[in-house]
Amino acid sequence: MPKDFQQTDTVAPLGADVACSGVSIANTAEARLAVEVGSDGILTPLVRFTLPQSADEAGVMWELDPLEDVPTGDHIIRLTITTTNTAVTWTECHVCYWDDSASSFVDLGNVTGLGIVLDTAQLETATITGADAPPAYAANDRLYYVAVFDATGAHGNQAFNWTPVDFITTPIVVAGGNSPYYYNKLLGYQAA
Repeated sequence: MPKDFQQTDTVAPLGADVACSGVSIANTAEARLAVEVGSDGILTPLVRFTLPQSADEAGVMWELDPLEDVPTGDHIIRLTITTTNTAVTWTECHVCYWDDSASSFVDLGNVTGLGIVLDTAQLETATITGADAPPAYAANDRLYYVAVFDATGAHGNQAFNWTPVDFITTPIVVAGGNSPYYYNKLLGYQAA
C-alpha cells in the first residue's frame, strides 16, 4: 500500500519552496507541513491574489519528510476547498525532492492543464506520476508539493480558503499498510 502523509495546520518548518514549480508565485502562498502520523488541520488558510497583474498566480505548498527513498510512481495531492471562488482555477501541481547531500532540488514530475475551477466546496485531487528521487535518503531530505492557481478578473478581489484535512499519497510502499479508504473530516470516508 502507498504511504500517506496527513496535511496539518503547522507552517512548513523549512519553508516550502516554489523553485520546483518553475513558476513565480507573486501572491500569498500557504506552506504547510504534512506528516506520516498526526492530526489533520482545522484552520482554513486564505490564499489571496494581491497584485493587479494579468498573469496572476498563487500557491499552496506542502513540505514532508519522506523518511526513506522515494520510488517512481503516483503522488496524489488532495485539496479540500472550503470557500469557493469561480474566478480561481487550479492549473498545475509539482513535486520535487530536496537532496540535502547535493544541496539541490530534483524535479520529480508535474501535471499541468488541470483546469479545476474552485466553484464548489469539495475535495479536489491532482495525480502526478513522478520519477525516482535520488537514492540514499538522508536525514534532511524533503519532498515538496506545489499547487499553482490562476485568477481572472480583478485580481486583488480574488481569494479562496482550503482546509488541510486530507492525505498526500506518495509512491513509497508500506507492506500491509494503509487502508484503501481514508477519512476526511468534511466529506467522510473517501477512496484512497
